[in-house]
Amino acid sequence: MKENNTWAVLLCGGYGSRMGALTKTIPKPLIKIHNQPILWYILMTLHKHGIKNLIFPLGYKGAMLEKYIKKNFKDKDFKMHFIDTGVDSTIAKRLGKISSVIPENADFLLLNSDTIFDFDINAMLRLHRSKKALITLSSVEIISAWGLIHTRKGALAAFSRERKVHYLASKEDAELKGYIYSGIGFINKNALKYIDLETCYDFEQDLYSKIIKMKRAAHFEIDGSWFAIDTPKDIEIIHQLIGDKSNRGVKVQAIKKKLSVASPAVKKNKK
Repeated sequence: MKENNTWAVLLCGGYGSRMGALTKTIPKPLIKIHNQPILWYILMTLHKHGIKNLIFPLGYKGAMLEKYIKKNFKDKDFKMHFIDTGVDSTIAKRLGKISSVIPENADFLLLNSDTIFDFDINAMLRLHRSKKALITLSSVEIISAWGLIHTRKGALAAFSRERKVHYLASKEDAELKGYIYSGIGFINKNALKYIDLETCYDFEQDLYSKIIKMKRAAHFEIDGSWFAIDTPKDIEIIHQLIGDKSNRGVKVQAIKKKLSVASPAVKKNKK
């Protein structure tokens, strides 16, 4: 593990309303998956890859999140910044309120706090810097929630469930492929100058589209694990150790075990 002095901004201020009653008393990142909050997996992964400068734009039940992090990660050598960015703020406004903390010209990892993942983040950073990109967006294969009808040369060829989808084809443009955005991207701070963070409503659509048109964007395909926790059904699936054809429950258990070993507590020298 090599510390790369990279920053990460963890979006954690939303209501998590699609979780229903589960987020009435706790924020979504603290929902437990195999007896650990989603946030635990994220922070342990960042620590494993040497990303130690963390910014938390707090919102809904932010005090609860801050208390959990300070209590449970005090033995890690993180440099953490907790900033109240408001309960109803857009992503753009949250970034506007925390941007002064990020050094000029620095690259930061922007990610949601509801996803369990484990892949080579530093490989993504190297690609981002080698391309001199203002943004680098990562894509993932997803397990289709619906049955898939397979065709070949216009004729039905097969039917399957719980199959991985790598990309979506465009009916209008045969050369255009649509990849699933993981919600994880590297952004150079200079990119934020291209939109008005105070008035922007759809941060991803407005900024990413503009930078892509400028040809200052890069694409990284995740080769590893990625599991978004969007609804109570996702929690149910990941808690299954049998009956899930993609073995998501087993895979998350494996991630948990690996992170517990790979990211040990930092031992402080006693004077």
